Amino acid sequence: MRIVHLTFKMYKAIAKPRGSNRSVQVSTMGQKGLNLEGLPEMMKLEYAKKIINYIPYSYGVGTRGGVEVQGTKAGLTEGITLFKYFRDDVFIVGYGTTIATFDLSTATFTTLKDDFSTSTRWGGDRCGEYFFVTNGVDRPYRIDSAYAIGIVTNAPICDDIAFIGPRAVAISIESDETAVQLSDVDDGSNPPFDSWGTTTSATDGAIVNYRNAGKARTCVPLGQYFVVFSDDGYFAFTIDSPGTIKKIETVQDYMTDFGGARGAVATPLGIFYLNERGLNQMTQVGSKDTPYSRQQKLNTVLLTDTYFDDVTAGNVDLIYDKKQRIILVTYAKGSSVNNKVLGYKISEEIEALFEIEGWTINRFTKYKNKIYGSSSVDGRLFECFKGYTDDGVAISTEYTQELPLNGLWNRHSLKRFYSKGFLSLDTSIDVNMDIYDKEGAPISSKRINRWTPKRNDNTIDGWGTSSWGNSSWGGDYDLSKMIEVTNWCRGRIANAQRISVRFTSAVTEPHIINWFSAEIEDKGYIKVPAMTTIT
Repeated sequence: MRIVHLTFKMYKAIAKPRGSNRSVQVSTMGQKGLNLEGLPEMMKLEYAKKIINYIPYSYGVGTRGGVEVQGTKAGLTEGITLFKYFRDDVFIVGYGTTIATFDLSTATFTTLKDDFSTSTRWGGDRCGEYFFVTNGVDRPYRIDSAYAIGIVTNAPICDDIAFIGPRAVAISIESDETAVQLSDVDDGSNPPFDSWGTTTSATDGAIVNYRNAGKARTCVPLGQYFVVFSDDGYFAFTIDSPGTIKKIETVQDYMTDFGGARGAVATPLGIFYLNERGLNQMTQVGSKDTPYSRQQKLNTVLLTDTYFDDVTAGNVDLIYDKKQRIILVTYAKGSSVNNKVLGYKISEEIEALFEIEGWTINRFTKYKNKIYGSSSVDGRLFECFKGYTDDGVAISTEYTQELPLNGLWNRHSLKRFYSKGFLSLDTSIDVNMDIYDKEGAPISSKRINRWTPKRNDNTIDGWGTSSWGNSSWGGDYDLSKMIEVTNWCRGRIANAQRISVRFTSAVTEPHIINWFSAEIEDKGYIKVPAMTTIT
């Protein structure tokens, strides 16, 4: 018998190089701001799902400033609905049936008139050394630099008043709520705007309306145009007197649309206004004969069509903070009083939406490049972006972003996580990892790691003190009071279909998050139910 010996050589499977099934995701903290419309698992890292009480910058996100009470009208249990700077540290405030002054330097209120007719609204604005107030039921009153207050006999009863060029503009007048009435041209004599004629003389006033637009809410300038935003649309017009003694009211543009709320604001970047669709920006009015000539856009398109469904626009107010390059909008969301502030960062580098929570602001005003606000619930007046608490209360922050992973049908493991920023000494940030497990079930805070400063690098000249903190970048923060920190942790998450990173904190001092990086390992396919075969 012949015996044959068979030899079997064992071969190993071809091994992948170590780490070949790993990827690294890097986020620079949602420089394009909030995106509530896109699918989170497919969203680019330039967008975020939540930016609460952070302001986006080209170098990351930084905690917003707080509010500090500057004065309180004792016993007032309703919001202050007129709050504007007048002169010499003095603001004009309106509430109930009262117009008063507030002196910022002494934190004192002084009543000017407390027997106005009962009204639910106050309007008004400054004109040189005078201030005009309206309430929709009484004729406008004028306040002079001795703080004497008197009625403007010839002016129409109106909801609000604005001053554009040499004209005063009464908005939503008693005889026609869809109309605005212009005063006679200011001739430089005092007191101003006593005359409100409507004859054909080029220097007389005029009444302009657009009935289909509904009740007029505000009037702001855009180039040579008066732009009126109403409940159901807007219209733009000019007053023209080309070499004649007759005036011509030229309606340049009109639109029946969602319209605009009160408080539209003119900025170097155009007009910003709020309506049922969201925050809009108009850079040029159009021509009636050329419908596509108007230039405007909806800045909040990524907040979804339903974001503003439960918004009450009665006390909307907007302001442009040139220093921080942000638009702020205060409004009521699911509430009878203003309880929400939406921010829009707009600069050469980025345009990004963010949310401010914890503020109850009725009106914004500006004085010496600082932003002030009046409370929507009581008699407090605030300086905004002052310190890093809300009148002594810690500011709660949240930033949430989902990691785009390789393959929507794979299991993944989070191996390592890195984050870099500038933290104050008492900063404590929780880095939460929210996941969908391999079965597709959501699990909140599957892992939580706490991020705190470990060392101080600010003794090194040029880091956070000279070239970084004051010139090259970070000009909105004093980086010399913060520590540059880069930390890491082991992810210790296996078999996740999806992974979100959520930074949360309650702060009394500022911090900046520049970026984070996650090392992800692909672990193969997940098991999902099969479709039923029909044919």
